[in-house]
Amino acid sequence: MRYTPEFYAGYVAYKDGAVGDLVMLYGPKSYDFGESRPDFYKKRETYGGTILWVAVHPLDRFQWTGGDITEVYAAHTLKGNHGYGEGEGAAVISTHFANDTIGTISADYLRTKNSGSHGDDQLRIAGSRGVIEIMHGKPILTNGDTTPRELELKPEDDFFGDFCRSLQGQGTCRLTMEDTFNVSKIALCAKESADTRTLIKL
Repeated sequence: MRYTPEFYAGYVAYKDGAVGDLVMLYGPKSYDFGESRPDFYKKRETYGGTILWVAVHPLDRFQWTGGDITEVYAAHTLKGNHGYGEGEGAAVISTHFANDTIGTISADYLRTKNSGSHGDDQLRIAGSRGVIEIMHGKPILTNGDTTPRELELKPEDDFFGDFCRSLQGQGTCRLTMEDTFNVSKIALCAKESADTRTLIKL
């Protein structure tokens, strides 16, 4: 999702200083569960958990935007799981970053089928000078310099092409192997935090 035009536009504006020093991130992600899903969703040993299945995506955006995550505290619930046994219907993660930024992620299967799309991904980048809010495919910047305005979107870049070229030493990919392993570790720690109801230091 680092290659999705609206998220990349928001990321570039943030990196260019549009909202000043980063203070807080908020990243909700919601899916429509649909009429039914495969039976592997019903057991933790085959599903893994909603933090690993859904919340991992905003966790990657947090790492990409905010830098090193040093602490996580998470919670999840079986409520809203559409009768799917051990599969959680919703989860939340609180994050603390090395630079003292804070963040909150919510992930759920509570989106309804008449909402217009299967999934909903958002990101709020709040800084000392303003806010970038990415929702419904639009990145909106509000700061002390201008009234709220939609950031310009550029055509989506070639993720798989960049990935293959990076393997050949020809350029870089926005998602590195190290990023992938690190966000997976953070997600596993967040799941452990939710299971044990404890703060996990990374």
